[in-house]
Amino acid sequence: KFLLLNRMPRIHRIGLISLLHSKKLLDNTLTSFPSEELSPSPFSKKVHISQYFKRMLNFDNQTKSDCLKAWQDLENNHFPLVVDVDEWDTNHYGTSVEWLYDRTFFSIVVESIYDDLSVFLDEKIWKPIYNYHPFIMVGCPNSLKKLRELGFKTFHPFIDESYDSEHNHGKRMLMISNEIERLCKLDIQQLKKWFDNLIPILEHNKNKLLYDDVQKQSIFTEFVEGIR
Repeated sequence: KFLLLNRMPRIHRIGLISLLHSKKLLDNTLTSFPSEELSPSPFSKKVHISQYFKRMLNFDNQTKSDCLKAWQDLENNHFPLVVDVDEWDTNHYGTSVEWLYDRTFFSIVVESIYDDLSVFLDEKIWKPIYNYHPFIMVGCPNSLKKLRELGFKTFHPFIDESYDSEHNHGKRMLMISNEIERLCKLDIQQLKKWFDNLIPILEHNKNKLLYDDVQKQSIFTEFVEGIR
């Protein structure tokens, strides 16, 4: 149902994939995540992960316990999760594989920075825009607001985007996971209808990315040329 790509195992990506797995939301998705042996950088220590769930994400004890069990299950029984490539050293920032988007309804875009007040946008967000894909953005607060300031459209009310204005990092991640869960509970016909409603927004964003005025297009030229 969704596309979720993870090459570098940053701590907030560990938090998100553990939370989604604890809710059994990774089935019937295209989700990638390396194993410890294949990862381009070491996984965080389990104690660090536990502290992150409790302190930085402010998860309650039950949610923290569920996430730790989910992470242990992923490590022991499921990793690596392979989608399109089975090597992890190459950063595919300049490539975009069309079939990943053709076979899924929406993307979960996990930015490199999450628990900060700055807004950081990189190539990860331009890929779903280029491929006519709706997205939920797992990044710093007000990331969607910044996209709208740049002239792009986001997906409210078809996606509950109230998470974007939430500054509590744990609450924001729970809000994101709840919206992912809501969408995953839709059946295929419902998702097709949902997607059809978003086509005007998807077309606007693709045109904005490719054909904006010269000054703004220069921001995306290297990215777009790299994935064509």
